[in-house]
Amino acid sequence: MEEKEVYDERLVFAGDFTEDSGYQCAEKIMKLEKLPTAIFIASDLMALGAMRAFKKNGFNLPADMSIIGFDNIPMADYSTPRLTTVGQDAVGMGKWSVRLILNKIKGKEPQQKYLLKPKLIIRDSCSAVNINKLDGEFEKTPESKI
Repeated sequence: MEEKEVYDERLVFAGDFTEDSGYQCAEKIMKLEKLPTAIFIASDLMALGAMRAFKKNGFNLPADMSIIGFDNIPMADYSTPRLTTVGQDAVGMGKWSVRLILNKIKGKEPQQKYLLKPKLIIRDSCSAVNINKLDGEFEKTPESKI
């Protein structure tokens, strides 16, 4: 994002990878003067908490806000809407962990870099950008509390 000159530190919110912290971060996002059309969240649990907060405040997901998580936990496929997420190669991580341990035991120098390919799992929590939302307007539904 820095390379493309679109990084904005004011749009980064830190959580602790729990559902509750995702909820709290979403509440901060809803207070922004201009809302984003989509958010990427560093864990599926936080994404589920954020989805709960947005829905509680009248957002129609994904029409009003697209959400992507990270981890591909089983609950992601059972949420409403089903969470789009980035899946990690858990088997590959396990294999590399075993190799690291075995190399350490054998006294071999460990490799410094391991690159495991993530996979985007597209479900229902993302949609195309609604061009009318880009000007910062959010059309509130009757249940909206913001």
